[in-house]
Amino acid sequence: SINKGLPLFQLFKTDRDNNDSDAEIQNPLKAITKKTLQGKLQEQLDTITSTIKAETIKQANKTLEKLNEMDPDLASQITPTFDDPSWQNIFKFSLDTDQIPLNKRGSGTRRLILLNFFRAEAEQAKDESNSNNIIYAFEEPETAQHIDHQKILMESFKKIAEQANQQVLITTHSPELAGLTDVDNIREVTQNNYISKIDNSPSLLRISDELGIFPNILGMPGKLRMVIFVEGPNDVKFLRLFLSKYCSDFVTQNDLLIIPFGGGALKHWLDLDILKSINPCTYYIFDNDKAGREYERKLEKLGKKLSSHVWKLGPIEFYFPYETYLHEATSINKSRHNTDPDKLLTIISKENYHIADYKKNIEPVKGALWSKFKEITDNGQLASYWSSDSNINSEFKNLAAELKSCYEND
Repeated sequence: SINKGLPLFQLFKTDRDNNDSDAEIQNPLKAITKKTLQGKLQEQLDTITSTIKAETIKQANKTLEKLNEMDPDLASQITPTFDDPSWQNIFKFSLDTDQIPLNKRGSGTRRLILLNFFRAEAEQAKDESNSNNIIYAFEEPETAQHIDHQKILMESFKKIAEQANQQVLITTHSPELAGLTDVDNIREVTQNNYISKIDNSPSLLRISDELGIFPNILGMPGKLRMVIFVEGPNDVKFLRLFLSKYCSDFVTQNDLLIIPFGGGALKHWLDLDILKSINPCTYYIFDNDKAGREYERKLEKLGKKLSSHVWKLGPIEFYFPYETYLHEATSINKSRHNTDPDKLLTIISKENYHIADYKKNIEPVKGALWSKFKEITDNGQLASYWSSDSNINSEFKNLAAELKSCYEND
């Protein structure tokens, strides 16, 4: 009865010992069975179990009554018992192939199936507001997986963990994998004289020393003059173009570095600390949205004195030309017209472009816009749009002046 009130705990071990008896790795569908048998379905199965138990014990007692008439000594030695069935072991199904059975496949293949189990689970979790309490524990998910697969897996873990009644625990020695989660979610587990200790606010520099991580910094001490921190890789591309057009007088010295820190990636947070010994001028640029404000809060929490700029229009996709947005949104609607007419995008007007709802109107076109970034950069369309828009041009000139002041007063 106590067990029914506890969250379902599903442990996925690393299979480096190649133990064929490890059913969690060999056949991940068992985890689906366990979860399916929770909640309302478990209540129905409990009712069936109780009914069968009552009938069998009733019949057993009648049998003992008759036995007592013939051999009282033997009857007194017998007690009716009933073991509750393990339903998850009764229902069995698997993913079979025409050639090689799943449990004979390589570790990478088996764990790839696990990866997609979690991706499916993450998608389902979004639609289930009342799903059961469950804890997923995964030991070294990077084992035998390509780095691209690791990133997809971590995104699925994040989606699952966003649910109020679901939790994901991961153990890893990989700084790259740890770097894909938020810094607040990192715990350090150490052991001394067989006594384990968990540090909920570990020193990232100590972790780097423990794991043997070397910072990835361009420039040598004394040569790196300025570092600009931005949220992600797209921001790096965007800022490089901005610097070449508005700050060309001081970006040619090869002493300026742009570092993306989005997501609280571990290696980037380490870079932030290690730069103390180099002591360059540091500047932070954030999107004017919830995520940008959260990044700013975390840096302030670390005691950082910020010299920063917040993009006035919001996320940087708003700085793409309206014509590029219109072309890509129209192309998407054309492709969906016959295949998915219920998901046509609402085309916003040029007058409403910079005040549009980013989540609703711009984010669905984000991938298409960035696929055009190189083209509109090479042909000068993007830079020309910046200079022709008075609000953008004014903002960029002010930002350039701030960056130059930071650079020169290092």
